[in-house]
Amino acid sequence: MNLLKSVNFIDIHTHILPGIDDGARDLDESLLIIKEAIGVGVTEMILTPHFPYGGIKFNDIFDQFTSVVKAVSQAGLDITLHLATELMLCPELPELIKGDKRLTINGKGQYVLIEMPLQEIPFYAPNVLFRLLTQGVTPIWAHPERCYEVIKDYKTVSGYVNNGVLLQINAGSPLGRYGNKVRKTSMSLLKKGFGDIMASDTHKKGEINATWPAAYTYLEKTVGDTKAADMAFCLPSRLF
Repeated sequence: MNLLKSVNFIDIHTHILPGIDDGARDLDESLLIIKEAIGVGVTEMILTPHFPYGGIKFNDIFDQFTSVVKAVSQAGLDITLHLATELMLCPELPELIKGDKRLTINGKGQYVLIEMPLQEIPFYAPNVLFRLLTQGVTPIWAHPERCYEVIKDYKTVSGYVNNGVLLQINAGSPLGRYGNKVRKTSMSLLKKGFGDIMASDTHKKGEINATWPAAYTYLEKTVGDTKAADMAFCLPSRLF
């Protein structure tokens, strides 16, 4: 049953390309996750494999994306798929993106999903993110609530937000799927107005069912219906 049949979601952070990273193992699992997403109201998904990851090249990513799109079409599944990557922050990131815009959402060079090391925010983070912004690329900070420095003080994100960085909160975070400290941090961020997008960060079957419905209900209660819809659909729809 679609618990959220009146709500449409756009999920901007997923690991469902088969055999690319630590997400879906094969095409069958990819399709099962996609069907699961459709079942809770997801109408569009951005596939964001970790990059770099092992010896995977972007051409490998694109080939797998093409195979998933084809399989979705053949199965008659009503969902739109987009391609991007989840990039680990590094000093060379602005040059890397300038040299290959395919790493950004839909290859447009306007938005990029970035992962910080969970242990700490590197000293070069402000400079790298500022350089991206001056290039016209808006960084989306994936799950800041899981970063140790943010857990210590959620207000750490304020300087980044003030400069134009978007924050993506994982749907499982306020539900406690990453532990109590992450749960409390995500709740603090949301209650204080920090958080632009909610996404699943799904890696395997069952995670979307276990998070999206309950997380969206939490959003509505915490930030209100309008902000909840903005985080789950309206703002993500403007990334393409």
